[in-house]
Amino acid sequence: MESKKYPFLLVVLFLTGYYTPASTGSQMWWVPAIAAGLATVSAGFARTGRALLCAAAILAGMSAGHRPGPGNTRTEPAGGVWRAGVETNTATGVLLRVEGMGTLWASRRDLAQRCSRGDSVVLVGSTDGVFLNVSAFRVLESSSLPDRARRALTDLIMSRIPSRDTASLVAALITGERGRIPPSVREAFGSTGTSHLLALSGLHVGILAGAVLVLTRKTAGSGWPAFISVTLLCGAYVMISGGRASTFRAWVMLMTLLGLWQLSGRMPHLLIVWSVAVTIMVALSGGGILEDVGAQMSFAAVLSLILLGSRIGGRRVWLFSAGYAGLVVTVSLAPLVSSVYGGFNPVAPIATAVSIPLMVLLMILGSITLMLPVIPGISKLAEWTAYLWLALLRGLAVEEVAFRGWMTAVWFFCLAGLWLFGSRRGYLLRFR
Repeated sequence: MESKKYPFLLVVLFLTGYYTPASTGSQMWWVPAIAAGLATVSAGFARTGRALLCAAAILAGMSAGHRPGPGNTRTEPAGGVWRAGVETNTATGVLLRVEGMGTLWASRRDLAQRCSRGDSVVLVGSTDGVFLNVSAFRVLESSSLPDRARRALTDLIMSRIPSRDTASLVAALITGERGRIPPSVREAFGSTGTSHLLALSGLHVGILAGAVLVLTRKTAGSGWPAFISVTLLCGAYVMISGGRASTFRAWVMLMTLLGLWQLSGRMPHLLIVWSVAVTIMVALSGGGILEDVGAQMSFAAVLSLILLGSRIGGRRVWLFSAGYAGLVVTVSLAPLVSSVYGGFNPVAPIATAVSIPLMVLLMILGSITLMLPVIPGISKLAEWTAYLWLALLRGLAVEEVAFRGWMTAVWFFCLAGLWLFGSRRGYLLRFR
Protein backbone atom coordinates (compact mmCIF):
# COMPACT_ATOMS: atom_id res chain seq x y z
CA MET A 1 0.00 0.00 0.00
CA GLU A 2 1.22 3.49 -0.83
CA SER A 3 2.41 5.47 2.19
CA LYS A 4 0.08 8.35 1.37
CA LYS A 5 -2.96 6.08 1.82
CA TYR A 6 -1.77 4.31 4.96
CA PRO A 7 -2.61 7.03 7.52
CA PHE A 8 -6.09 7.27 6.01
CA LEU A 9 -6.52 3.50 6.38
CA LEU A 10 -5.46 3.64 10.05
CA VAL A 11 -7.98 6.41 10.76
CA VAL A 12 -10.78 4.51 9.00
CA LEU A 13 -9.95 1.32 10.92
CA PHE A 14 -9.93 3.27 14.20
CA LEU A 15 -13.38 4.67 13.40
CA THR A 16 -14.58 1.20 12.42
CA GLY A 17 -13.51 -0.12 15.80
CA TYR A 18 -15.04 2.87 17.58
CA TYR A 19 -18.50 2.23 16.16
CA THR A 20 -18.28 -1.58 16.51
CA PRO A 21 -19.47 -3.31 19.72
CA ALA A 22 -16.47 -4.53 21.73
CA SER A 23 -16.23 -7.58 23.94
CA THR A 24 -15.34 -7.18 27.59
CA GLY A 25 -11.65 -7.42 28.33
CA SER A 26 -10.39 -6.32 24.91
CA GLN A 27 -9.85 -2.69 25.83
CA MET A 28 -6.05 -2.79 26.16
CA TRP A 29 -5.11 -5.25 23.44
CA TRP A 30 -4.12 -2.40 21.13
CA VAL A 31 -1.08 -1.57 23.28
CA PRO A 32 0.83 -4.83 22.67
CA ALA A 33 -0.44 -4.84 19.07
CA ILE A 34 1.22 -1.46 18.43
CA ALA A 35 4.42 -2.59 20.12
CA ALA A 36 4.49 -5.78 18.05
CA GLY A 37 3.74 -3.88 14.84
CA LEU A 38 6.51 -1.34 15.38
CA ALA A 39 8.99 -4.07 16.33
CA THR A 40 8.07 -6.11 13.25
CA VAL A 41 8.48 -3.10 10.93
CA SER A 42 11.87 -2.33 12.52
CA ALA A 43 12.93 -5.91 11.92
CA GLY A 44 12.32 -5.48 8.20
CA PHE A 45 8.94 -7.25 7.89
CA ALA A 46 7.00 -4.20 6.69
CA ARG A 47 3.83 -5.91 5.50
CA THR A 48 3.40 -7.99 8.63
CA GLY A 49 4.11 -4.96 10.81
CA ARG A 50 1.58 -2.83 8.97
CA ALA A 51 -1.02 -5.56 9.36
CA LEU A 52 -0.41 -5.57 13.12
CA LEU A 53 -0.71 -1.78 13.23
CA CYS A 54 -4.01 -2.00 11.34
CA ALA A 55 -5.26 -4.49 13.92
CA ALA A 56 -4.06 -2.16 16.67
CA ALA A 57 -6.03 0.71 15.12
CA ILE A 58 -9.23 -1.34 15.23
CA LEU A 59 -8.62 -2.40 18.83
CA ALA A 60 -7.80 1.17 19.88
CA GLY A 61 -11.07 2.35 18.34
CA MET A 62 -12.99 -0.38 20.20
CA SER A 63 -11.32 0.67 23.43
CA ALA A 64 -12.07 4.37 22.95
CA GLY A 65 -15.65 3.75 21.89
CA HIS A 66 -16.71 1.56 24.76
CA ARG A 67 -15.14 2.99 27.88
CA PRO A 68 -17.66 3.93 30.58
CA GLY A 69 -18.89 7.50 30.54
CA PRO A 70 -21.63 9.65 32.04
CA GLY A 71 -23.92 9.59 29.00
CA ASN A 72 -27.64 10.20 29.22
CA THR A 73 -28.98 7.89 31.93
CA ARG A 74 -32.49 9.31 32.31
CA THR A 75 -35.24 6.70 32.15
CA GLU A 76 -38.17 8.40 33.94
CA PRO A 77 -39.58 11.95 33.86
CA ALA A 78 -38.11 14.19 36.55
CA GLY A 79 -38.49 17.81 37.59
CA GLY A 80 -36.16 20.28 39.19
CA VAL A 81 -33.94 23.32 38.85
CA TRP A 82 -30.78 23.02 36.76
CA ARG A 83 -27.99 25.03 35.31
CA ALA A 84 -27.17 24.23 31.70
CA GLY A 85 -24.78 25.36 29.00
CA VAL A 86 -26.05 26.25 25.52
CA GLU A 87 -24.62 23.89 22.92
CA THR A 88 -26.68 25.04 19.92
CA ASN A 89 -29.65 27.31 19.37
CA THR A 90 -31.91 27.06 16.34
CA ALA A 91 -35.13 28.68 15.18
CA THR A 92 -37.24 26.22 17.19
CA GLY A 93 -35.28 25.48 20.35
CA VAL A 94 -32.00 24.96 22.17
CA LEU A 95 -29.70 22.01 22.74
CA LEU A 96 -28.54 22.24 26.35
CA ARG A 97 -25.85 20.40 28.25
CA VAL A 98 -27.28 19.93 31.74
CA GLU A 99 -24.89 19.28 34.60
CA GLY A 100 -24.92 15.58 35.43
CA MET A 101 -27.55 14.73 32.80
CA GLY A 102 -25.87 15.09 29.41
CA THR A 103 -27.54 16.89 26.51
CA LEU A 104 -31.25 17.76 26.44
CA TRP A 105 -33.39 19.44 23.80
CA ALA A 106 -35.64 22.32 24.87
CA SER A 107 -38.24 23.21 22.25
CA ARG A 108 -38.94 26.82 23.17
CA ARG A 109 -38.56 29.74 20.76
CA ASP A 110 -38.27 32.55 23.32
CA LEU A 111 -35.36 30.73 24.95
CA ALA A 112 -33.69 30.24 21.55
CA GLN A 113 -34.07 33.94 20.76
CA ARG A 114 -32.59 35.16 24.05
CA CYS A 115 -29.56 32.90 24.36
CA SER A 116 -26.59 32.02 22.20
CA ARG A 117 -23.95 29.32 22.00
CA GLY A 118 -21.65 29.58 24.99
CA ASP A 119 -24.24 31.13 27.33
CA SER A 120 -25.50 29.48 30.51
CA VAL A 121 -29.12 29.05 31.53
CA VAL A 122 -30.68 28.55 34.95
CA LEU A 123 -34.04 26.89 34.38
CA VAL A 124 -37.01 25.27 36.05
CA GLY A 125 -38.64 22.38 34.25
CA SER A 126 -39.01 18.65 33.81
CA THR A 127 -37.26 16.05 31.70
CA ASP A 128 -38.72 13.27 29.63
CA GLY A 129 -36.06 11.19 27.92
CA VAL A 130 -33.84 13.56 25.95
CA PHE A 131 -36.40 16.39 26.03
CA LEU A 132 -36.63 19.24 28.49
CA ASN A 133 -39.90 21.05 29.23
CA VAL A 134 -38.95 24.52 30.47
CA SER A 135 -41.34 26.36 32.81
CA ALA A 136 -39.09 29.34 33.56
CA PHE A 137 -35.54 30.33 32.74
CA ARG A 138 -32.88 32.99 33.23
CA VAL A 139 -30.08 33.47 30.70
CA LEU A 140 -26.54 34.15 31.93
CA GLU A 141 -24.69 35.64 29.00
CA SER A 142 -21.16 34.47 28.36
CA SER A 143 -18.49 37.05 29.09
CA SER A 144 -15.89 35.60 26.73
CA LEU A 145 -14.68 37.90 23.96
CA PRO A 146 -15.82 35.70 21.01
CA ASP A 147 -19.34 35.31 22.46
CA ARG A 148 -19.66 39.02 23.16
CA ALA A 149 -18.45 39.82 19.63
CA ARG A 150 -20.99 37.42 18.13
CA ARG A 151 -23.87 38.99 20.08
CA ALA A 152 -22.76 42.50 19.13
CA LEU A 153 -22.48 41.65 15.44
CA THR A 154 -25.86 39.92 15.46
CA ASP A 155 -27.56 42.92 17.11
CA LEU A 156 -25.88 45.24 14.60
CA ILE A 157 -27.12 43.18 11.66
CA MET A 158 -30.66 43.08 13.01
CA SER A 159 -30.66 46.86 13.47
CA ARG A 160 -29.27 47.76 10.03
CA ILE A 161 -31.46 45.51 7.86
CA PRO A 162 -35.18 46.41 8.16
CA SER A 163 -36.56 43.07 6.93
CA ARG A 164 -36.66 40.53 9.74
CA ASP A 165 -36.43 37.59 7.33
CA THR A 166 -33.38 39.03 5.59
CA ALA A 167 -31.65 40.15 8.78
CA SER A 168 -32.13 36.73 10.40
CA LEU A 169 -30.67 35.00 7.33
CA VAL A 170 -27.66 37.34 7.23
CA ALA A 171 -27.07 36.81 10.95
CA ALA A 172 -27.21 33.04 10.54
CA LEU A 173 -24.78 33.12 7.61
CA ILE A 174 -22.27 35.54 9.14
CA THR A 175 -22.38 34.99 12.91
CA GLY A 176 -24.03 31.56 13.11
CA GLU A 177 -26.92 32.94 15.20
CA ARG A 178 -30.01 30.95 14.13
CA GLY A 179 -32.28 31.66 17.08
CA ARG A 180 -33.90 34.69 15.41
CA ILE A 181 -35.01 32.96 12.20
CA PRO A 182 -38.83 33.15 11.82
CA PRO A 183 -40.77 29.85 11.53
CA SER A 184 -41.78 30.55 7.90
CA VAL A 185 -38.13 30.94 6.86
CA ARG A 186 -37.10 27.82 8.76
CA GLU A 187 -39.87 25.85 7.05
CA ALA A 188 -38.66 26.91 3.59
CA PHE A 189 -35.22 25.47 4.27
CA GLY A 190 -36.46 22.40 6.11
CA SER A 191 -38.83 21.40 3.29
CA THR A 192 -35.99 21.41 0.73
CA GLY A 193 -33.23 19.75 2.75
CA THR A 194 -31.12 22.91 2.81
CA SER A 195 -31.19 23.69 6.53
CA HIS A 196 -27.47 22.85 6.64
CA LEU A 197 -26.78 26.05 4.69
CA LEU A 198 -27.95 28.07 7.69
CA ALA A 199 -25.59 26.26 10.04
CA LEU A 200 -22.08 27.63 9.58
CA SER A 201 -19.94 24.88 8.11
CA GLY A 202 -16.89 24.21 5.99
CA LEU A 203 -18.61 25.82 3.00
CA HIS A 204 -18.77 29.18 4.76
CA VAL A 205 -15.18 28.90 6.00
CA GLY A 206 -14.12 28.00 2.45
CA ILE A 207 -15.84 31.08 1.03
CA LEU A 208 -14.04 33.31 3.55
CA ALA A 209 -10.72 31.56 2.93
CA GLY A 210 -11.07 32.01 -0.82
CA ALA A 211 -11.79 35.71 -0.47
CA VAL A 212 -8.84 36.22 1.91
CA LEU A 213 -6.48 34.32 -0.40
CA VAL A 214 -7.47 36.42 -3.40
CA LEU A 215 -6.97 39.68 -1.50
CA THR A 216 -3.70 38.56 0.11
CA ARG A 217 -2.17 37.40 -3.16
CA LYS A 218 -2.99 40.71 -4.80
CA THR A 219 -1.44 42.74 -1.97
CA ALA A 220 1.31 40.58 -0.41
CA GLY A 221 1.71 37.72 -2.88
CA SER A 222 1.48 34.02 -2.17
CA GLY A 223 3.53 32.14 0.38
CA TRP A 224 3.64 32.42 4.13
CA PRO A 225 1.85 35.82 4.30
CA ALA A 226 -1.18 34.27 2.61
CA PHE A 227 -1.03 31.22 4.89
CA ILE A 228 -0.78 33.29 8.07
CA SER A 229 -3.56 35.68 6.99
CA VAL A 230 -5.98 32.89 6.11
CA THR A 231 -5.17 30.97 9.29
CA LEU A 232 -5.70 33.94 11.61
CA LEU A 233 -8.80 35.40 9.95
CA CYS A 234 -10.54 32.06 9.49
CA GLY A 235 -9.59 31.06 13.03
CA ALA A 236 -11.12 34.27 14.39
CA TYR A 237 -14.24 33.63 12.31
CA VAL A 238 -14.55 30.09 13.69
CA MET A 239 -14.25 31.37 17.27
CA ILE A 240 -16.74 34.22 16.83
CA SER A 241 -19.25 31.93 15.12
CA GLY A 242 -19.25 29.59 18.10
CA GLY A 243 -16.56 27.05 17.22
CA ARG A 244 -18.92 24.38 15.93
CA ALA A 245 -17.49 21.03 14.93
CA SER A 246 -18.05 21.59 11.21
CA THR A 247 -16.33 24.98 11.11
CA PHE A 248 -13.47 23.85 13.33
CA ARG A 249 -13.01 20.80 11.09
CA ALA A 250 -12.85 23.04 8.04
CA TRP A 251 -10.29 25.32 9.73
CA VAL A 252 -8.06 22.38 10.71
CA MET A 253 -8.24 20.94 7.19
CA LEU A 254 -7.51 24.35 5.71
CA MET A 255 -4.45 24.87 7.91
CA THR A 256 -3.21 21.37 7.16
CA LEU A 257 -3.67 21.76 3.40
CA LEU A 258 -2.06 25.19 3.14
CA GLY A 259 0.71 24.34 5.60
CA LEU A 260 1.74 21.12 3.84
CA TRP A 261 1.43 22.82 0.47
CA GLN A 262 3.68 25.65 1.62
CA LEU A 263 6.27 23.29 3.11
CA SER A 264 6.41 20.81 0.23
CA GLY A 265 5.49 23.02 -2.71
CA ARG A 266 2.90 20.45 -3.81
CA MET A 267 -0.82 20.00 -3.28
CA PRO A 268 -1.11 17.53 -0.37
CA HIS A 269 -3.18 14.39 -0.62
CA LEU A 270 -6.74 15.26 0.44
CA LEU A 271 -7.18 11.96 2.24
CA ILE A 272 -4.13 12.86 4.34
CA VAL A 273 -5.67 16.26 5.12
CA TRP A 274 -8.93 14.60 6.13
CA SER A 275 -7.11 12.05 8.30
CA VAL A 276 -5.07 14.71 10.08
CA ALA A 277 -8.22 16.72 10.84
CA VAL A 278 -9.97 13.66 12.30
CA THR A 279 -6.95 12.78 14.42
CA ILE A 280 -6.54 16.31 15.79
CA MET A 281 -10.23 16.75 16.64
CA VAL A 282 -10.47 13.33 18.29
CA ALA A 283 -7.36 14.09 20.38
CA LEU A 284 -8.56 17.57 21.41
CA SER A 285 -12.02 16.34 22.36
CA GLY A 286 -10.86 13.17 24.10
CA GLY A 287 -12.99 11.18 21.68
CA GLY A 288 -16.16 13.12 22.45
CA ILE A 289 -16.33 14.57 18.95
CA LEU A 290 -17.12 11.09 17.61
CA GLU A 291 -20.45 11.16 19.45
CA ASP A 292 -21.42 14.51 17.92
CA VAL A 293 -23.93 13.92 15.11
CA GLY A 294 -23.02 17.22 13.47
CA ALA A 295 -19.34 16.24 13.40
CA GLN A 296 -20.19 12.82 12.00
CA MET A 297 -22.17 14.40 9.16
CA SER A 298 -19.48 17.00 8.51
CA PHE A 299 -16.65 14.48 8.20
CA ALA A 300 -18.78 12.02 6.24
CA ALA A 301 -19.86 14.72 3.77
CA VAL A 302 -16.28 15.83 3.12
CA LEU A 303 -15.09 12.25 2.73
CA SER A 304 -17.89 11.50 0.25
CA LEU A 305 -16.86 14.52 -1.84
CA ILE A 306 -13.21 13.45 -1.78
CA LEU A 307 -13.99 9.89 -2.87
CA LEU A 308 -16.99 10.40 -5.16
CA GLY A 309 -16.80 14.02 -6.29
CA SER A 310 -16.35 15.13 -9.87
CA ARG A 311 -15.89 18.42 -11.71
CA ILE A 312 -18.35 18.64 -14.57
CA GLY A 313 -17.58 20.66 -17.66
CA GLY A 314 -15.14 23.15 -16.14
CA ARG A 315 -15.84 26.58 -14.75
CA ARG A 316 -18.56 27.57 -17.20
CA VAL A 317 -21.07 25.13 -15.79
CA TRP A 318 -20.02 25.28 -12.15
CA LEU A 319 -23.71 25.24 -11.17
CA PHE A 320 -23.91 21.64 -12.40
CA SER A 321 -20.81 20.80 -10.38
CA ALA A 322 -22.50 22.25 -7.29
CA GLY A 323 -25.60 20.19 -8.05
CA TYR A 324 -23.52 17.04 -8.44
CA ALA A 325 -21.76 17.73 -5.14
CA GLY A 326 -25.17 18.07 -3.50
CA LEU A 327 -26.22 14.77 -5.07
CA VAL A 328 -23.11 13.02 -3.74
CA VAL A 329 -23.65 14.29 -0.19
CA THR A 330 -27.41 13.58 -0.25
CA VAL A 331 -26.95 10.00 -1.44
CA SER A 332 -23.96 9.24 0.78
CA LEU A 333 -25.53 10.58 3.97
CA ALA A 334 -29.11 9.42 3.31
CA PRO A 335 -29.06 6.61 5.95
CA LEU A 336 -27.45 8.81 8.61
CA VAL A 337 -29.67 11.83 7.94
CA SER A 338 -32.78 9.66 7.90
CA SER A 339 -31.87 7.99 11.21
CA VAL A 340 -31.34 11.35 12.89
CA TYR A 341 -34.10 13.48 11.35
CA GLY A 342 -36.58 10.83 10.20
CA GLY A 343 -35.97 11.20 6.47
CA PHE A 344 -33.95 12.80 3.68
CA ASN A 345 -35.10 15.26 1.05
CA PRO A 346 -34.82 14.15 -2.60
CA VAL A 347 -34.71 17.72 -3.96
CA ALA A 348 -31.79 18.71 -1.73
CA PRO A 349 -29.16 18.53 -4.55
CA ILE A 350 -31.15 20.88 -6.81
CA ALA A 351 -32.08 23.20 -3.96
CA THR A 352 -28.46 23.32 -2.77
CA ALA A 353 -27.15 24.15 -6.26
CA VAL A 354 -29.70 26.95 -6.64
CA SER A 355 -29.05 28.25 -3.13
CA ILE A 356 -25.26 28.52 -3.14
CA PRO A 357 -24.92 31.56 -5.47
CA LEU A 358 -27.74 33.39 -3.67
CA MET A 359 -26.24 32.49 -0.29
CA VAL A 360 -22.83 33.85 -1.31
CA LEU A 361 -24.42 37.04 -2.67
CA LEU A 362 -26.41 37.53 0.52
CA MET A 363 -23.28 37.03 2.62
CA ILE A 364 -21.45 39.67 0.56
CA LEU A 365 -24.31 42.17 0.72
CA GLY A 366 -24.77 41.56 4.44
CA SER A 367 -21.07 42.12 5.09
CA ILE A 368 -21.14 45.38 3.11
CA THR A 369 -24.18 46.54 5.05
CA LEU A 370 -22.42 45.66 8.28
CA MET A 371 -19.18 47.48 7.44
CA LEU A 372 -20.44 50.30 5.18
CA PRO A 373 -24.03 51.13 6.12
CA VAL A 374 -23.87 54.50 4.34
CA ILE A 375 -23.94 52.92 0.87
CA PRO A 376 -27.54 53.40 -0.32
CA GLY A 377 -29.57 50.49 -1.63
CA ILE A 378 -27.35 47.69 -0.31
CA SER A 379 -29.78 46.56 2.38
CA LYS A 380 -32.65 46.71 -0.13
CA LEU A 381 -30.64 44.59 -2.58
CA ALA A 382 -30.02 42.11 0.24
CA GLU A 383 -33.78 41.98 0.87
CA TRP A 384 -34.48 41.23 -2.80
CA THR A 385 -31.84 38.48 -2.77
CA ALA A 386 -33.39 36.90 0.32
CA TYR A 387 -36.88 37.18 -1.19
CA LEU A 388 -35.76 35.44 -4.40
CA TRP A 389 -33.95 32.73 -2.44
CA LEU A 390 -36.98 31.96 -0.25
CA ALA A 391 -39.34 32.03 -3.25
CA LEU A 392 -37.22 29.46 -5.09
CA LEU A 393 -37.02 27.20 -2.04
CA ARG A 394 -40.77 27.34 -1.47
CA GLY A 395 -41.31 26.40 -5.11
CA LEU A 396 -39.08 23.33 -4.70
CA ALA A 397 -40.53 22.14 -1.38
CA VAL A 398 -41.44 18.43 -1.14
CA GLU A 399 -42.02 15.91 1.64
CA GLU A 400 -39.08 14.03 3.14
CA VAL A 401 -38.52 10.39 2.28
CA ALA A 402 -37.69 7.89 5.03
CA PHE A 403 -34.77 5.52 4.37
CA ARG A 404 -36.27 2.03 4.52
CA GLY A 405 -34.64 -1.37 4.56
CA TRP A 406 -35.28 -2.15 0.89
CA MET A 407 -33.43 1.05 -0.06
CA THR A 408 -30.11 -0.34 1.16
CA ALA A 409 -29.43 -2.23 -2.08
CA VAL A 410 -30.41 0.84 -4.12
CA TRP A 411 -28.13 2.98 -1.96
CA PHE A 412 -25.11 0.73 -2.62
CA PHE A 413 -25.93 0.73 -6.34
CA CYS A 414 -26.07 4.55 -6.37
CA LEU A 415 -22.76 4.80 -4.52
CA ALA A 416 -21.16 2.48 -7.07
CA GLY A 417 -22.56 4.59 -9.90
CA LEU A 418 -21.20 7.79 -8.38
CA TRP A 419 -17.81 6.14 -7.88
CA LEU A 420 -17.63 5.05 -11.52
CA PHE A 421 -18.76 8.46 -12.77
CA GLY A 422 -16.25 10.28 -10.58
CA SER A 423 -13.44 7.97 -11.71
CA ARG A 424 -14.28 8.35 -15.39
CA ARG A 425 -14.37 12.13 -15.06
CA GLY A 426 -10.78 11.98 -13.86
CA TYR A 427 -11.34 13.65 -10.49
CA LEU A 428 -10.03 10.67 -8.55
CA LEU A 429 -6.80 10.35 -10.52
CA ARG A 430 -5.07 12.53 -7.94
CA PHE A 431 -5.84 9.93 -5.23
CA ARG A 432 -4.15 6.99 -6.99
